[in-house]
Amino acid sequence: GICVCPPMFDPWRLEGAIELLPFKCDRRELMVQGRALPSDSVYQGTDASLFCCINMDPRSFIDDDGVDFIQNSSIIREPTNTPYDEVFTDGIEPPRCWSLEIKNAQYSDSGTYLCHVKTNGKHEINTNHTINFFVKAPRIIQNVTVRTNATHAEIRWDAQDDGPMLKIDFKLMRRTDGVEVWSDTNAKSGVVIGELLPATPYTLFISVFDGQNEPFKITEHFTTSESAPEPPTLGEIRILNLQGGLYCEVEWMPPKTPNGRITKYYVTVRGQIRHVSPGGILSNDDFPAEEKNQCANYNNNDSSYTSADAIADFYSCRFGPLKPNRNYTAFVWAENGAGRSENATFSEQCITDFAQPDAVDAPASMSQNGTVFGLTFNSEPDEVNGPVACYYVAIVPLAPDVVIESLPAPDSLIKNFKKKFQETKQKRYFAYIAESYMQYPKRTLIGDGNTTAGVEPCNVLYLSRHRPEDPALKPGLKYTGFLIARVDRDYASRSDSFRHNDLFFIKRKRYRENSELPRHFRPSRQLIVSGPAYGFSGYFKPVILEAFDGIFNDTAENCFLIFIYFIFLSLCYALRRGMIKQLCPMSKDRILLKPHFHATLVDDLPEEYTIRRRDSNYLCISEFDALPNYRSMESSASERLENAHKNRYNDVKAFDATRVKLPIIGNDPSTDYINANFVKGYRGRKMFIASQGPLDASTDDFWRMIWEHKVRVIVMVANLYERNRFSIRLIAYCIKQKCV
Repeated sequence: GICVCPPMFDPWRLEGAIELLPFKCDRRELMVQGRALPSDSVYQGTDASLFCCINMDPRSFIDDDGVDFIQNSSIIREPTNTPYDEVFTDGIEPPRCWSLEIKNAQYSDSGTYLCHVKTNGKHEINTNHTINFFVKAPRIIQNVTVRTNATHAEIRWDAQDDGPMLKIDFKLMRRTDGVEVWSDTNAKSGVVIGELLPATPYTLFISVFDGQNEPFKITEHFTTSESAPEPPTLGEIRILNLQGGLYCEVEWMPPKTPNGRITKYYVTVRGQIRHVSPGGILSNDDFPAEEKNQCANYNNNDSSYTSADAIADFYSCRFGPLKPNRNYTAFVWAENGAGRSENATFSEQCITDFAQPDAVDAPASMSQNGTVFGLTFNSEPDEVNGPVACYYVAIVPLAPDVVIESLPAPDSLIKNFKKKFQETKQKRYFAYIAESYMQYPKRTLIGDGNTTAGVEPCNVLYLSRHRPEDPALKPGLKYTGFLIARVDRDYASRSDSFRHNDLFFIKRKRYRENSELPRHFRPSRQLIVSGPAYGFSGYFKPVILEAFDGIFNDTAENCFLIFIYFIFLSLCYALRRGMIKQLCPMSKDRILLKPHFHATLVDDLPEEYTIRRRDSNYLCISEFDALPNYRSMESSASERLENAHKNRYNDVKAFDATRVKLPIIGNDPSTDYINANFVKGYRGRKMFIASQGPLDASTDDFWRMIWEHKVRVIVMVANLYERNRFSIRLIAYCIKQKCV
C-alpha cells in the first residue's frame, strides 16, 4: 500500500493554491479541509470551485459519495468531481479531494457550505468542515445612459469601484451599414461622441475589465435625433397646354440627406405680373390650384402640403390654370419630425404669354343725327393680362325689329362693309370695322367718314385683313356694335422652357430645319406665327336712325351715284396723265411675303420700322429667318474641350475661317480663342466684329480684343435678361451704373 512509516510530512499543494493537510495512515487521525477557489468571495457572474479534502487515502475507507456539500444547513449539493474520477498510481500520493463547481455565480450561491465526510466500515467516523462562500456584486458599470441629439452622443455610467484595475473600452458601430465609426479605451464617464449622422441607429459595445476575470460585456442601442433635412432634389419644371388651360408641372425627388423620415413636402407655385402698365391696376400674386388631390399649393398655410410616401423616389404635381402675363416661380421644401428644410428654387420658370383683357366695357351710345350717331367710352380695359396695342369699333346694322339678345357672339360677326350689307338683307347678322385707335378714345361719331376719332389710328388691320371703313349710315336701320381690344404676343419673355413645349415653337423649329436644305431644294418660306389675342365687349345700346321719305331718299341715292361716277372719271384721267404718281411718289415696291430683303434708305427707316412691326413683328421675324446658315463651315476651335467654358451657348460657335485670333500667352494655344468673328462690310473688308456677351471666363479676353483691334464703338444688341434673370455682365459695358 501507499501508507508507509514514517509517512510523508512534506506539505502538498492543490493546483499550486491550497496546501493540503499532511498525509496520515491512521484512520483515527482523519481530518477534513475545505477551500474555495479562486476565492471565498467572488463577483456575480463569475465561476468558482469549492473543495473538500481529507488527509489520507480514501480507497476502502470513504466511498465516492461519502462527501456532501450542505449549503446553509439545508441544501445538499453533490460533488461535481471525486477522487475516484482520477487515476490512482502506486508510489504517488493518491487523489483525496472532492469538488463542487459553481458556474455563473449568483447571489443565491452565497452562504455556508458544510463538507460532511462519512466513512464506511464497522466504526463510522464523521468529520466536517465549514466553508463560508460569498457572491458579491460584480465590478462593472451600472446605470449606463446615452443622451443624443442629431450629431452627438454623451455616455455616462455609475461604477461601484473605480479602482485602478477597472478598464472600460468602447466600440461604436453604425447599424445601417455595419461600419465601426468610433472606439475608445480606458474611457471615463461623460465621454462625448461627435460627427454622427442624424436619425441613424447605432450599437455601442462596452467591455469592462476588472483584471481578474473575463471582460464583462454590455451592449447599448440608440438612435440619433432627427434634424432638419436638406432641400429636395429638383427635377424639371415645364408648362403644359391642357384642355383646361395652361398648367405648370414641377418634379422633384427626396433630399439626398433626409436626416430622418420625410413626412411632408411643401410646394409653392407663385405667379408674378411680368408687364405692369404705368398707372395700371396692381394685382396680387397668383397661386394656381393643384390638379390632383394629393398635391397642394403652399401659401403660408401649413395645412397645404403634399404627403410624402415612404417608398416613393419621385414626385410630380401640376398647378393651374395659369393666368396670362405672369412668370411662375416654383419652390419646394421637405419636412421631417425635426423641422423644415431650406427651400429649393427651380432655376426655370413657367411663363405665360399676354392675353386679352378679362373684361371690355361696351361704349355708350349717344343721340343720332340723320346718318351719324355718337359713342362715348368710359373705363379703359385693365392691362393685367398684357398691354393693349389697338382698339377697334365694330358696327352691326340690323333691321328695326331685330332683338339684341338674338345676336350671336361678337367675335363671329366681322365682315367687310359690302359683304355685310348683302348678307344683312338675307337676315344674317354681320359686323364691319368702322374705326381703329392706338389709344383709348373718349368719344367718337359713327358714320362721319372719320375712322380715327381724332387719335392715332391702329397700325395693323383687324385680323390683318379688315380695314376700317366708316361710311354714312343708312336711315331706317337699327345699329349696335361692340369694342375690340387687341393684345399682341410677348416674344421677348418667352423662355426656352416655354418654347419647347409650345406648338408654335415646334412648328417654327421644323420650318428652320427644312430651311437649311440647299437653295434649289428649299421650298418657299412660310412663317407660322400665333396671332394676337382679341377681347370683345358686349353690344352697346342700339340706335335707330329715322327714315326719310321715299322721294328724298331716292334723290339722295341718285346724287351719290353721280358723285361716285364723276370721281371715278377724274381718277382715270389723272392716272393716265401720271399725275397720281407725281403727287404720291413711291420709294419702292413692297411685297408682304417676299422672301428677299434689300437695303433700306435712311429716310425710309421710320416708315419701314412701322411696317415691319405690324402683325406681331411679322416682317422682322421673316427677315431674321431669311439670314443664311453656314452649318458646313468648320468650328473646331469652339469645339475644343479647353475652350468650352468660354462659349455662352453650345450652338453658337466661331467659324475657324473668320474667327478673331488673339496673341498667344505663355505658349498656351487656347489663349488665342474668343467666341468672336470678323464680319465684312459693304466693300468686302473686315469692318465689324460680332462677339457674344462676355462671360466671367472671357471678360479679360474681350477687352484684349477691344485693345488689340483698336475698337472705338461697342454696340450691345443682346438682352440684359435671359429667361427672366440677369445674364450679361454689366461691368463690361457700364460705368457707375450708366451704360455707354
